[in-house]
Amino acid sequence: MKKLVPTLLMVCLCLISNATTYYVSNAGNDNNSGLTTTLSWKTLNKVSTSTFQPGDSILLKRGDVWREYILLKNSGNLANRITISNYGTGSKPKILGSAQPASWTDQGGNIWKSDANFTSNPYNKGNVGDGNVWIINNDLSVSTGIYQTSLGALTADNMWYYGSNSIYLYSTSNPAARYNCVEVNTRGYGLGLNHNSYITIDGIDIFYGGTCIYEGYISQGGSGLIVRNCELAYSGYPDGNSAGILICYNNSIIENNIIHDHGRRGISLTNIASSLTMRNITIRNNYFYHGYHTTSVDLQLTGGSYTGSMDSVFIYGNTIADDVDRVSPFYPMQMFISDQSSPGTITHIYVYNNVFKGTTGAAINIGGAEDVKVWNNTFYSFNAITTADRQFLFIGASTVDVKNNIFYSQLAPNSDFKGIIMLTSGGKVTSDYNVIYRTSKTSKIYHAIGYGDYTSADSTLIRSVLSWDIHSKYRDPLVVSSSDLSLQSGSPCIKAGLDVGLPFTGIAPDIGAYQTSINTDVPISVSNTGSQNFEVYPNPSQGEFTVHFAISPVTGSRIDIFDIAGRKVFSRMITKSYEELNLSGVVAGLYLVKLIVGSEEKIQKLIIQY
Repeated sequence: MKKLVPTLLMVCLCLISNATTYYVSNAGNDNNSGLTTTLSWKTLNKVSTSTFQPGDSILLKRGDVWREYILLKNSGNLANRITISNYGTGSKPKILGSAQPASWTDQGGNIWKSDANFTSNPYNKGNVGDGNVWIINNDLSVSTGIYQTSLGALTADNMWYYGSNSIYLYSTSNPAARYNCVEVNTRGYGLGLNHNSYITIDGIDIFYGGTCIYEGYISQGGSGLIVRNCELAYSGYPDGNSAGILICYNNSIIENNIIHDHGRRGISLTNIASSLTMRNITIRNNYFYHGYHTTSVDLQLTGGSYTGSMDSVFIYGNTIADDVDRVSPFYPMQMFISDQSSPGTITHIYVYNNVFKGTTGAAINIGGAEDVKVWNNTFYSFNAITTADRQFLFIGASTVDVKNNIFYSQLAPNSDFKGIIMLTSGGKVTSDYNVIYRTSKTSKIYHAIGYGDYTSADSTLIRSVLSWDIHSKYRDPLVVSSSDLSLQSGSPCIKAGLDVGLPFTGIAPDIGAYQTSINTDVPISVSNTGSQNFEVYPNPSQGEFTVHFAISPVTGSRIDIFDIAGRKVFSRMITKSYEELNLSGVVAGLYLVKLIVGSEEKIQKLIIQY
């Protein structure tokens, strides 16, 4: 093991004793102090126009709904974040970027006109395609409106047109009686970050607007954003210009969210800056579905003269589940990684332990990126209806390592299906230790431009011409079912993978996203309870990470770091609230970070990957 020389980058004492909690409820009053639940503020405008200090919290009452937006004015800091969360009981608070028509007038021919209170066309709000109309059925399912450019084009349910400050909707009866409600987009975003840093958004649902969480003009960038436990849904027009989250932030975590039905992208990490490097982003344990352009994560640089770059993005533990029988006018990718011919670079992207289901276009489309790791994912089933080109991996002009994945295709051979992996010229791919299965044995495994097409019958050629999949298997992975993709006993995936340094270090890992066993000698997670708020992020990291804790008192507390063999490689007494450490000189692998406070101990795992 290399000699460990930790470097203390920054140590700062930031007291949180002056932190203030503000409460907001529909029953409140903006003239109140906001400091108690009985003296709560009423509007989100009050939040947008107020000044907050690091450590402050703004809590929205559960069960309440606001048809407004929040635009933050202030940043927190590394030790004391500004938090937007919830209080009380019931459903999570909702921020809606929409308005409901109060009444509808019959125009004849199944055309209904809303009351005239919409001063702009939702479709043209902001960028074209930012807004839409959503029809909420009586069973609370949501139908996406279909925009038409003329009144005469309204010929079927869910079609709408804008004119004379009104929405015209095709419906066979009065929409007020036929549907639960109709939501019309009136705002461009739900929560505007305004480039502010060290913000936590926890347990807030945002629906029916433009982009749900929006940084602002995305060439500036911020740092330290955490978004967790939110549902972000129904933004923009299909294939338009909206997203669930649109940011250019460093050192951030997006976790445990439900993100779906966005016109453009579920999460958009976009860098159009001239020189900014966007780095250390963790996206984990989210559930994505119903995409139109990119269902989950879109990592993108903009071409032209911009030289901004992206480095170290960790995407793991997510489920991306589009429908195998969904009829869509668009052919969404499930994940997109591309430099868009930019002079900047995208490097060190880790995609592992994710599930991709119902792929319509490409599960992962990779172009112009270096050092992309596609490890231990389960790719299961294609959309069977679309006529789009379909493949699990589409790789062009990128360096990609593909290991320990399950690829399961249920498609019969046809002209639309281009193979499980499609390689364009310029791609540099290593592929091995995968389990590849097609219910039709004559379906293509690889469609490689410049090399030809290959099925499992061509395994010798695959290995000799492409040097791929020397240890891969062309067998049924034996998952439990199409809805439960964990492995049956006897699966050829069990303990058949290559140890690539993920948390099962020390044992042969299973192939795919689901592991039947892990190294039980290593405490993988420890809940944070009591007075100690203990975080290690970003995690995984490339060696630069922050240890953050809120303890009282700090005197006499200590951080110890151990390697997988249990050897202590670092120890430091604590006198401050957080430390930023650089361990980039150590070998990649699993480490344990232990916080010791008196007789109490807290342990978090830390994965270092390069």
